[in-house]
Amino acid sequence: MIDRDYSEKRSYMRMNMDAAAILRHGDGSEEPCICKDLSAIGMLLELDRALTLEDILDVHVPAFSNQFSPLDAEVRVVRVDELASGRYQIGVEIVQMK
Repeated sequence: MIDRDYSEKRSYMRMNMDAAAILRHGDGSEEPCICKDLSAIGMLLELDRALTLEDILDVHVPAFSNQFSPLDAEVRVVRVDELASGRYQIGVEIVQMK
């Protein structure tokens, strides 16, 4: 068994990414964000403004090499944290892959 420190004792391991991504809102508007990490059931996004809990959005993470496919998913906002920098970390649950 792998011994992980407490912060990583989750059901699903998270992969650190720091990848540019695009959020698509229900009204068709888009805004850039950073996908900080990804797991089988969710993502941590960073952007310039807060989002509303339970909002449903689409997120697109372009492929960063020929070895990977882009990621497109419908997500639900489950956590919003303001950072000291004034940016926001948004925890989202993957509702479905597109």
